[in-house]
Amino acid sequence: MSMCDSFLRNVEDNLQEPLEVEKATREAEFIFAREVRDLQRKNCEDVLTSQVRNYIYLHIMDKLQVTDIAKEFDVTPNYLSDRFSQAGGDFAEAIYYQ
Repeated sequence: MSMCDSFLRNVEDNLQEPLEVEKATREAEFIFAREVRDLQRKNCEDVLTSQVRNYIYLHIMDKLQVTDIAKEFDVTPNYLSDRFSQAGGDFAEAIYYQ
């Protein structure tokens, strides 16, 4: 069931007063906006790990350190490592095997 279907079912089954419908509409808009934001963040994070992998590939002959790569992408080393972990990879492994 989609968010829209769920909202419509709630309105049809439970809400009688216009103010209740208006309140439910505002809540649905908030939920939708939060879902869109979360998806955008996830996509941005995937882009970051992809960009870092490309950077590693382009600088394969350089002595790479996590701190230097993090500075290049304006993030902290811990954040960068966490992003790789959440994307299903290991940051040190990405450097080593490139």
